[in-house]
Amino acid sequence: DPNYLVIGGELPDHQPGVNELSHLFVEAAHNLRLRNPFIVVRYYQGIEKEFWLKVCDAMRDNASIIVYNDMTMIPAFQAYGVEPDDAINYGLYGCNDPNIPAQEGGLRQLWFNLLRPLELALNGGKYPLNPQGERPKEGTQYSLNNRMIGLMTGPYYGIKTPDPGEMHSLEDLLDAYRQEVRFLLEDYRHAFEQDFKLELEHNAGRIRIEDCFLHGTIDQATTWNNGGTKYHKVTVQGSGMASVVDSLAAIEQLVFRDREMSLPELVEILRSNYEGQEFLQARLRKRMPKFGNDIAWVDDLANKVVTIFCDEVARVNAPEYVYTFFPTISTDRDFTTMGEDVGATPDGRSIGEQISENQSPTEGVDTEGLTALLNSLSNIPFHRITGGPLNLRVHPSAVKAQNGLEMFATALQTYFEKGGMQIQVNVVSKEQLLDAQRNPHKYKNLCVRVTGYSAYFVQMGKKAQDELINRTEKQ
Repeated sequence: DPNYLVIGGELPDHQPGVNELSHLFVEAAHNLRLRNPFIVVRYYQGIEKEFWLKVCDAMRDNASIIVYNDMTMIPAFQAYGVEPDDAINYGLYGCNDPNIPAQEGGLRQLWFNLLRPLELALNGGKYPLNPQGERPKEGTQYSLNNRMIGLMTGPYYGIKTPDPGEMHSLEDLLDAYRQEVRFLLEDYRHAFEQDFKLELEHNAGRIRIEDCFLHGTIDQATTWNNGGTKYHKVTVQGSGMASVVDSLAAIEQLVFRDREMSLPELVEILRSNYEGQEFLQARLRKRMPKFGNDIAWVDDLANKVVTIFCDEVARVNAPEYVYTFFPTISTDRDFTTMGEDVGATPDGRSIGEQISENQSPTEGVDTEGLTALLNSLSNIPFHRITGGPLNLRVHPSAVKAQNGLEMFATALQTYFEKGGMQIQVNVVSKEQLLDAQRNPHKYKNLCVRVTGYSAYFVQMGKKAQDELINRTEKQ
């Protein structure tokens, strides 16, 4: 597990948190380039230029550094009930999971696959890979295994929404999408509350070691799980955001703008997994507008998808519940697993293919460079999201010499000033990574960012290496 060392940020008295020790930590991370611990730099408005350049210089040499933005993180925590004096002291645990240190208990999370409600909305609430099936008449469709590990492996069924032929605009589809998101989140809340009740009964009279180190548990003589701490959080990780956005963009372009086919016709093609429609599938993969290329109307769709998700997460919170659900945009390492039982989608994705990763665009479709990508991402309402990583792979030539460093630092700073939330960077070329696969003895110290942690590239499995290689390279 990653160990986080948090520096910088805004202090409770609203003074900057950077000091001489902050500089030393960044210098040490730069010189040693260890896999662990992770330096988390909290960006804040007015960050001193010398320190920021030092951080960016270390990142371009692949030091284990990630950056979070106080200007979005602090308001996001406050939006879900965290008091201002606590929100300003946020830290991290898990894999890119911001938290309120010593004020909340253990990590609880659900990876909410944002593609599932889309395929339900396109199929009247039916699971397209088994349309004859039904959800349980009693209880929850979230299996015990899913609830324990936090994934959504299928099948999942929704509520009856209008048939595709009754949808006359993308807004009609988005309305159905919202209904399916709401239904699935309400189902999970119900399941979580039942599990929580059983957990309390099972653990009655027991304490955990972490109870000794949290505020409130000793004073109130009760465990954090019983309400001893101020905050109780379940992280609901919205996964596959870009896959949903690209799918909606394809529908808007193909069906409602160009009118090349009807929505029912497209849905039938998806049900067949593009059989006999390989040319159309290739067009949908490569020729449709895609998120990450600074296309205003596509970026607006990203805002709408994330807004729906955050609205519906907030909706299932209520004063009578001990735990509050906090939304993030993240897949961690599970973007491959989460696609395995999802049907074909309008972005050109086949049955079982991986979904988009974390906050990144769909693999290989963001072709307009770093500035365009960051412009697209800045349209997401990050002030409502409490975590999640953005993985960037930048070609070394783009950050070469002092001029390259200053351009790199300015690009990241502009992104944060426009409302971006988080960044972690790999500065390495595709050629270098391929050579490292062939000649691992030459790259023993090549450390790369995976998601919430770093790894030595040559110690990673082939599948994980290939995923990193296939991330779009920014010039």
